[in-house]
Amino acid sequence: GRWDDKIIQSEDRLVRQSDPVFHTETIPKNWFDYRTHFFSPQKHFIGFWFDTFYFNLTVIWLMVIALFLMLYLDLLKKLISLKLFKK
Repeated sequence: GRWDDKIIQSEDRLVRQSDPVFHTETIPKNWFDYRTHFFSPQKHFIGFWFDTFYFNLTVIWLMVIALFLMLYLDLLKKLISLKLFKK
């Protein structure tokens, strides 16, 4: 396509319209911001940059451990029995 279609001006900045998959610039909004574009090579979390594959793998394993502990300790049953949800 033409070069005019690949970059457009949006308010006070230029926005890339072609090949957004290869966009590598990620600016975290705060310390715990880990959101990036789909094929980002790195994620920012608590002030450090982590490889996306290992970051996602760690998050999955932490969720598996948390869910296992909830099942093992019967936490859902105990939470329901607190009568917080009954009228």
